[in-house]
Amino acid sequence: MLKSLIAGAIAAALGLLSMGLLGGLLYYAAFPVLFPLFGNINGWSGDNVWPATIGAGMLWGLAFPIAGLINRRLARQGTAPALRRACYALVLWVGAALVWIAMAGTMDIRLG
Repeated sequence: MLKSLIAGAIAAALGLLSMGLLGGLLYYAAFPVLFPLFGNINGWSGDNVWPATIGAGMLWGLAFPIAGLINRRLARQGTAPALRRACYALVLWVGAALVWIAMAGTMDIRLG
């Protein structure tokens, strides 16, 4: 659990320090879910696009403690390590999609 908290803090810091690169990569990681809703990120315009990419990268760090809690619960139940890792990755992927849905859905981003 401590490793997940540290990873979440690092992800939040990288979201800010990468100046939106992490957020953009997360958008493309969740592209199959996000494209039908918001289109291609390269076609966006408006004053909130860059803050949205920075914010998405930073907020994604919250998915790490959630994934850590689920991993710990699965470990207590005796779940196989490979399945726990897959669940951890799935939680991070769903977290990226949900963060982007929240960011793009609430900000004034013009889709092009």
